[in-house]
Amino acid sequence: MIDMKQNSNTEENVEPLTDNQICEIVLGKKSNFVKKMIGPSKLTSNVALSQQNQEMAKTIEEQAKKIEEQDNRLQVVEDFIKFMKEQPSFSLTPSVDPALFDSQSQ
Repeated sequence: MIDMKQNSNTEENVEPLTDNQICEIVLGKKSNFVKKMIGPSKLTSNVALSQQNQEMAKTIEEQAKKIEEQDNRLQVVEDFIKFMKEQPSFSLTPSVDPALFDSQSQ
């Protein structure tokens, strides 16, 4: 950019390029930069941030619903396990007939 400015000053019968013209050549006309290089357009940035915030809020809401569903399912499983433990014939260790192992080894 500095070279462009210096070269435009040395050419005869040609107006030197302004800073804005050089920025437009380097960055292009569709850049998000505002004239006089004060930074990205606040309007564009605010709109983009607002949209991102809405998307994030939607994602958070969806995740909260999933967590609630999972908590409900977990509670059902815990209640079932508690119920099964209270049954007289329930055992956490599976009962295996030792005769099954004897017949397989022969």
